[in-house]
Amino acid sequence: MLKRRAVRSGERVALVAGQGEFAVRVAEALHQAGARVLVIGVERSGANDFSKSADEFLNVGINEGGKALEAAKTRKIRTVVFVGRITKQKIYDSGFKPDEVSGRVIRSAGREKGDHRIMKALSAFLRLQGMRVVGVHELLPGWVMPARVLGRVAPDAAVREDMKLGLEKAKAIGRLDIGQAIAVKNGTVIAVEGIEGTDAMIDRVGSLGIRGAVLAKAAKPQQDLRFDMPVIGIETLHRAARAGFTAVCAEKNRTLLADPVTMIAEADRLGIVLAGA
Repeated sequence: MLKRRAVRSGERVALVAGQGEFAVRVAEALHQAGARVLVIGVERSGANDFSKSADEFLNVGINEGGKALEAAKTRKIRTVVFVGRITKQKIYDSGFKPDEVSGRVIRSAGREKGDHRIMKALSAFLRLQGMRVVGVHELLPGWVMPARVLGRVAPDAAVREDMKLGLEKAKAIGRLDIGQAIAVKNGTVIAVEGIEGTDAMIDRVGSLGIRGAVLAKAAKPQQDLRFDMPVIGIETLHRAARAGFTAVCAEKNRTLLADPVTMIAEADRLGIVLAGA
């Protein structure tokens, strides 16, 4: 059962922000709850995105873990929230030079540097620093995906079968620490998310000219949901519609729907199925 954790007024929180608009929305929620928010943007420019919600903004590279840690310690922060996709392609570049903190975490992840291993190593490191990680789903329980069709556009029997298969396959690739999303049409897997992310996979399906596919997204079974609970956002809907998808479905209770009221209205406008299962 997912738990809710109320943010205390005046509590100091570090929000580690990867890519996407969702980080901005979470920062706003923390601010509205009375928290003092330090946004640490990882490979993300644009402090103006957080001008209404962050007390401070610090941009760091994925190789600058020490800089982020020092900022959090200096401000006596004990609560950390991770939001948005942090791209890790750079760690495979021959010229990549991590600082002591980033290098320690990456080495602790072991030889297979999948997201799960890296985040598990980071979680252990933060515990040693006296910091605790809080999941977005604890702050925004109303945004957790329910088990139902959310808009007026209902799936037919064939789409329901593809949704069921898609979620099964999405969990399977997640178990292998490959990705979170998959595209299915008529019982056939046509695309699998890799290191490029969900949006790029959606665009890839669109480039193939295949219409009527189902996008399924699920959390990796071994995934620590405090770090990277999968999110379906407005851009996902727009990309899926442009690429000719018929439906977007996500795993119930283990994925987030960014701003449900807006998302449902937009799915209806686009004529696309939006559902949790």
